[in-house]
Amino acid sequence: MKFVAVLGLTLCLVATDGYAHETQDMAEIQLTSAHWMIAMLDRDEATLAALLTNNATADMNLANNEHFTSPPAFLSYLVQTLREFPIQRITWASAFYSPANGGVDVGPIVTTQGEGTSVLFAWRLALVKAKDGWRINHVIVDLNSVPRNLLNKPRPEQYRSFPIAVDVRDTASGRALASRVRITDANGMYWPPRGHRDDVPTGWREDVGGDVKAGEQTYAYVDPKFVVDLPVGHYRLDLSHGMEYVPRSFEFDVKEGSSQRVTVSIDRWINMNSEGWYSGDTHVHFVSPHAAAKEARAEGVNVVNILTAKWGNLVTNVEDFIGMPDRVSTNTNIVYVNEEARHGYLGHTALLGLKQLVFPLSWGSLPLTGVPGGIDYPAMAALADEAHRQGGFVSWAHFPNPRGEVAVDIALNKVDSVDLLTWGDPLQRKAGQMSRVDAWYGFLNCGFRLPVAAGTDKMFNTQIIGTPRVYVEVAGALTYEQWLNGIRHGGTFVTTGPMLFLKVDNKDIGATLQRARNSLVNVVAEVRSRLPIRELQIVMNGTVISAVSNDHNQEKLLLRTRVQIARSSWIAARVLSDAKLPYQTVYLDRAEDIPVFAHTSPIYVDVPGSTRTSAVDAKHFVEWIDQGTDWIKTQANFSNDDERREMIMLFERARNVFADQTQ
Repeated sequence: MKFVAVLGLTLCLVATDGYAHETQDMAEIQLTSAHWMIAMLDRDEATLAALLTNNATADMNLANNEHFTSPPAFLSYLVQTLREFPIQRITWASAFYSPANGGVDVGPIVTTQGEGTSVLFAWRLALVKAKDGWRINHVIVDLNSVPRNLLNKPRPEQYRSFPIAVDVRDTASGRALASRVRITDANGMYWPPRGHRDDVPTGWREDVGGDVKAGEQTYAYVDPKFVVDLPVGHYRLDLSHGMEYVPRSFEFDVKEGSSQRVTVSIDRWINMNSEGWYSGDTHVHFVSPHAAAKEARAEGVNVVNILTAKWGNLVTNVEDFIGMPDRVSTNTNIVYVNEEARHGYLGHTALLGLKQLVFPLSWGSLPLTGVPGGIDYPAMAALADEAHRQGGFVSWAHFPNPRGEVAVDIALNKVDSVDLLTWGDPLQRKAGQMSRVDAWYGFLNCGFRLPVAAGTDKMFNTQIIGTPRVYVEVAGALTYEQWLNGIRHGGTFVTTGPMLFLKVDNKDIGATLQRARNSLVNVVAEVRSRLPIRELQIVMNGTVISAVSNDHNQEKLLLRTRVQIARSSWIAARVLSDAKLPYQTVYLDRAEDIPVFAHTSPIYVDVPGSTRTSAVDAKHFVEWIDQGTDWIKTQANFSNDDERREMIMLFERARNVFADQTQ
């Protein structure tokens, strides 16, 4: 057996006994085969033609079992096929070398083709020696001769299977529940429900929605009643219904000869809707409204915001925008297509509750937001103003980054909330930078009222909608506008699992209390969690003032304290853990594991004659604004000087807000 690396591809050739070619011939055979496959990868018709003999034939054993006797007709058909099913991967591991008809046969070389479809093609090349070297005289390709060991996994269609009807219900109420499910056999092999795939792609924007990989394991989103086709055997069904239910595993057997029904019930450990709290995800990309609705139902997410966006020349989800909750919405699961305004330096904001899209969707010249030579005007503030004019809502996405304009827009009251949770650890401090939590505390200390929200920034099938999520206290029945109003009023907490509650003198999260200087207030924080937590803390003005450790691995912690209020202050609660979520992977260099974590928005305590200011924090934000101003003056691209002056004046106006606190 010989392994030969050719242009980064490994070709495995096996020579039969009693027949061998010269070393030079062997090298040419390998190079010709490799060049042919690479030319197919590139759809390089000229190179493909040069590698064929003048009388080459081909058999394309696909839908129509085409036989070609002329190279031009074959190449035309081949290139068209490669356009419809572009090659994603070439596998040489099963390719053998064998003599045939005075030449050499090489194959099968297996290609994975199609964008998101992953069809496997097996190629066999018959080579003959010509005057100018080895050339391909016959090509065979079909779908049925792929070596079995290269098939990703068994498919239901390859077995005698029986339909298994599954019914998922709430244990206490009997209510039918959509869910996220994984069905495996005794060997651990995944079996997809009807209408789902067994190999979920995980690339950026690659067939996002309907299936997901959590912790490297494939799951399908299903309605309460679904069907899976299974051969005779023993199976395990793992299912979940979001943060408020206990995940369930159920084992069953499939017997010969008839269809079966399986009923599974799952337990709810907390009902946040009954306590007036409704969950949401501010930041989802690429999924369709129907897919988002199905995933929201299965994950127990009440509100999903799909964000239209522009990524250079790519525009996504604009066709789904209708300026109101999508028609797939229900009383308990609302899908609204909104917008992410994106500039590579100035920042990203989620514009929610829009009646009309705000343009530009993205701009500038930085990759993934702008185009080469793109103009860096207008400011993010202009888009926020237009969203507010419509009665919309502005949340700073993956706060505080990009941070070019974040301090400006917060200073000028252009931002209604910040997405404290997106990817990674919000407490992590990178070299020379504040953590997300530190930055948020800094703005609160400078007197701003900034509720927290959360969005997954879902772009991959490795991310679960609503993890992390924001819970919003809603007055009365759930509507989209009432949900946004709940964030405006500050009644929120963000979480990756723990449910967190806070009261100050019996007032709820987001409330404002008026108290005399040096008065005492009663603070009560409570967390309930099925995930491991280490500590429940109360934070005032950015400092932990009271904490209780979870020394006995309890699922509920309660913390009571009395606090003296010396000046106008803010008070919040947070939950820390040493545990990380085993899922929610984002394939970006800047993303880290997401911890088990929760944080409330503040309760504010105002003292007459006192304002919330912080010279230390204000100094940081002056520096941020100065860096942005320098970028405007020296690097940003404008179509005229008036645009540049206008943006400089905007930044200077915001700078004065913070500079006044540093005096």
